Amino acid sequence: MKRIVEDALRLVTGNSDFIKLEAQLSSFNPFKVLRIERYEIHHSNFLAWLFSPLESHSLDDIILKLFLSKVLLSQKNSMLAKSAEWALGFHKSGLMDARVRIEYKNVDILITSESLKTVILIENKVFSSESEGQTERYLNLIKAEFSKKGYEVIPIFLTLEGDEAGDPEYFSASYLELLDVLNFVVEHYKDKASSDILTFIEYYIEILEEKYAMNEEIAQACKDLYRNHREVFDLVFEYGKERMLIAAANKFFCQNEDLLPGSQSGKNAQEQFAAFKSVELGIEPPFKSEHDIWMRFTHHKGNEELRLFMIAWKFEDEQKWEAFLEKLSSRGTNVGNIETVLQDRSKKSYRLYSERIGGIDWDNIDSVLKGMETLYESPELMELRSLVEEALKA
Repeated sequence: MKRIVEDALRLVTGNSDFIKLEAQLSSFNPFKVLRIERYEIHHSNFLAWLFSPLESHSLDDIILKLFLSKVLLSQKNSMLAKSAEWALGFHKSGLMDARVRIEYKNVDILITSESLKTVILIENKVFSSESEGQTERYLNLIKAEFSKKGYEVIPIFLTLEGDEAGDPEYFSASYLELLDVLNFVVEHYKDKASSDILTFIEYYIEILEEKYAMNEEIAQACKDLYRNHREVFDLVFEYGKERMLIAAANKFFCQNEDLLPGSQSGKNAQEQFAAFKSVELGIEPPFKSEHDIWMRFTHHKGNEELRLFMIAWKFEDEQKWEAFLEKLSSRGTNVGNIETVLQDRSKKSYRLYSERIGGIDWDNIDSVLKGMETLYESPELMELRSLVEEALKA
């Protein structure tokens, strides 16, 4: 451990490659200052501004048409596109009457053109993953509203890598394709937009290239530094993320007096536990306590999501345990994971509920704390808590 610490000190104070990379990443960028790049909703807001023909960028429908053409004509979407002529039709006809909306019926970006009788649905996934049935649900919702009016609905699933959506009707789009469009606009439309607008777009391009390893020079520098100092970076990453979760959880538990805090390090994640004080039956969960219903926050090492779980530990009193399950069953099983619990009663612990949230800045305690509050205040979790507490009193 002492050797790794010494290597870390030498890296940050005397390694020219590290100092050069740090200077490059620390350059001024308004998106960095406002931490806009870390939140999915902010990306959607900026894209909506770019796609809207009537916005202050003075680029009309250029970005929207170029992006649509690139996505609809992509080889990976060839089975979905009706024809090249159909895809190019949007570019030729123009989309100056396009109306762009954010979070319309939970859809990230919805674009409607009355002249073309077309609706473009964009589900934007920068950090989070698609929840089960999400894309199909959104598409059906928009079709139900617009198809009867004679509109054609074009669904697009926008992710960093161009992943496929759960619903096969969606066109796949990547941020790399978006980056190509923005670079093209900055290079070829200098006479259309002001220098301030083009500089603003360039700042966003810089964010995409830095944050998502789209800049080959930066990506290679990072790879070289990691290869030469792997132990140092692994230690810094693991320790830093774990300490931030602990600090945020301690603050969160202090703000919520109905919770009794504790902690345990799992195999694949740092975990922070808290018991609900209103529930007391007398068994031992991961460490000595008199509580049986637990909440757990985790930051999994495989991604940047914050996760929340609600866990029930099987009671030592079998009669009380069966009475508890029967009471849950009598109230319905459409909340949380209760249906799964009722199907298998042989385990020692059960996950009653789970939810996740992306876009967490793990270097900022306020961002982690806000994520915890968002997960904890979920209406579904509140409903499940009431149901569980009522069942325990039975």
